[in-house]
Amino acid sequence: MARRARRVRVALIGTVLALAPLAVAWFRRRAERPSPVVSERSAPPARTAPKPAATEEAAAPADDLTRIKGVGAVLQDYLAARGITTFRQIARLSEDEINRLQEHMPGFPDRIRRDRWVDQARSLHLEEYGREP
Repeated sequence: MARRARRVRVALIGTVLALAPLAVAWFRRRAERPSPVVSERSAPPARTAPKPAATEEAAAPADDLTRIKGVGAVLQDYLAARGITTFRQIARLSEDEINRLQEHMPGFPDRIRRDRWVDQARSLHLEEYGREP
């Protein structure tokens, strides 16, 4: 019985020692990431995220933005926090608005342009509502 307990302990210690470098690397990467919380004082006015769209668009029912390739639940929540909840709003993003959104999405570099969100949103809006955004 004592031998078996010793083997289990040795195996457990070996597993912990094997995983330790991975855990250290994960914590280091996490510490290097910028904090998602930006106080109003520290953020310059020109670099703020786009303001929510006009009230008529804000009152529109939210679309399932995860239908756009490259938008998952995390990015859908990110966009919703910035007032972007419809295909129409994404289809109407200007270059400046895209740049400002990208600045605040450090984990997803150039995702909006690379996955062509604006084009996808335009075609999804046309498919869903039968008219151009």
